[in-house]
Amino acid sequence: MTWLIVSMAVLVETLIEYYKDLRENDFPVERFIALVLGIFFAFGASLCVFDLADVSFRIGGVGTVIMGIFLSRGSEWIHDFLDSKTHRKAA
Repeated sequence: MTWLIVSMAVLVETLIEYYKDLRENDFPVERFIALVLGIFFAFGASLCVFDLADVSFRIGGVGTVIMGIFLSRGSEWIHDFLDSKTHRKAA
């Protein structure tokens, strides 16, 4: 459960940074493309952050959008995210 809390904190931080960039008209095109692609692939592969955590969430699609945002953050972050989940289950 700890990794889920940390993941949600990272998500909030990411969304605040995106908001600041949008407000200042300084949102890089590359970041937007990464965000769209991340969400697209998350929906295409039916990836849901809440399914990984075995947590039920009442609003459909939210976990998939969140996973898409995580995917847009890059492979290093995803590797750390999944590695922490794997170590948690093994313990």
